[in-house]
Amino acid sequence: MNSISMKLNADRLIMSALQEDITSEDITTNSVMPGYQLGEVDLICKEDGVIAGLDVFKRVFELLDTEPDIVDESNAIELPDIEGAVDFKNVSFTYEDAGSSVLNNISLKIPAHKFTALVGTSGCGKSTIVSLIMKELVVYKGNILVGKEELSDIKEEALFRKITRITHESYLFKGTVEENLRMGKENADRAEMEKVLKQVDLYDAIMSKGGLFMQIEEKGANLSGGQKQRLAL
Repeated sequence: MNSISMKLNADRLIMSALQEDITSEDITTNSVMPGYQLGEVDLICKEDGVIAGLDVFKRVFELLDTEPDIVDESNAIELPDIEGAVDFKNVSFTYEDAGSSVLNNISLKIPAHKFTALVGTSGCGKSTIVSLIMKELVVYKGNILVGKEELSDIKEEALFRKITRITHESYLFKGTVEENLRMGKENADRAEMEKVLKQVDLYDAIMSKGGLFMQIEEKGANLSGGQKQRLAL
């Protein structure tokens, strides 16, 4: 088996795992890579001097098999259309390894359809507030309402359909614009994708470079920082 055929087999298997319910056990017990189990492929790599990244390949499936740290409560609810604000009411939060509260009995309202900026010195709790809204941090005192629903009562998946977080270093996948957009909505049609590109003011720039088939380089290297953020959004 040469390096090219090994890479093709690995790519196909990873894509199958992402699209279907394939686990790391399937690789070793069902020989998803025809005629080869991981131990045998490792041996071939060493004998042929081929560096095929099998350790990375195994790590992919370890990550796919990892259970999430945060699990929804059995009575968690779907999130209806958000008409109201995100409302913090007397919220306090302390990191486990911190001696004092990062947030201490704070109240604030983030109105819908408005731009809200959190401004303050380093360590004052700006990122903590965002992490609470995204349910990356779940143990807090007080109330956080999204619309009329308590944040802790909302299913994580339902929340993420309504609220997203865009960081300074937005990650994009190497591939086409279309493939990246489908990470947000797998069954999106062309009209929907072109609509969202217009909404984030990327339509003209993308269409001038190949449209939905424009190739995005690793980590979005051929886009500006603002373009990466808007495409991720």
